[in-house]
Parts: sequence; C-alpha cells; structure tokens
Amino acid sequence: MKYIKTFERRKVPVNLIKVKKYWLLPTDDRFEDSLRQIGYTDFSEENGFLNMKFISEEHDYVFIVFEKENEESPEDWGWNPYRGNQLDDWSEKHGYKFCGNVNINDYELDANKYNL
Repeated sequence: MKYIKTFERRKVPVNLIKVKKYWLLPTDDRFEDSLRQIGYTDFSEENGFLNMKFISEEHDYVFIVFEKENEESPEDWGWNPYRGNQLDDWSEKHGYKFCGNVNINDYELDANKYNL
C-alpha cells in the first residue's frame, strides 16, 4: 500500500517578512504627491526627500527605495539616480522588487531620452 504524504503550508510569521521594493518618480512639482502615493510620510523640514534640493537640480527622475525588515523595525527609505534604464541595477542586484512608475506617463521617459 502506498502512502501519500501531505504537506501543510507553513505560515511565515509577519514579523519575519522582509519587504524590499522601489519606484521611479519624477523630481519636478509632482515629486511630493508621488511620495505620498507610495506611502512616504516623513515630510519634516530637517530630514526627508523634500529637503534634498540637489535631487531635483541634478536629476529629472529618481528611484525611491523602501526596505522594512519586520513589523517592529523602522522603515528605511533611500534613493538612486535614474540613468535611462527602466530598472535600477543596484536595486535589482540586491533583491528589490520594482513596483512601477509613479506620476510618469509611458511616453514621457522616451521623449526625454530622445529630447523630443
């Protein structure tokens, strides 16, 4: 007689789940609204992305990176410059998931790439 062994799915405790994701955002007047759409909440003047004026002066678009180890750990936010590729090489190399463009039309990146 053959026995069939069934496997139950083990639920991973929520406090052990690691979240790593990133988005592509414009740095013009849509920047603050884009940050709100992805869940960024630190809009204080002394820290945060809005205080970093050099982002919008040097880059038209940036990748915003988010990481959270577990429920108890703080949120880590960062950024990488956009270099003409739809995906960020550093983020992809380190296991981050691309969650899409925020407030950027599909044609906009191509138009800026070819100066149209």
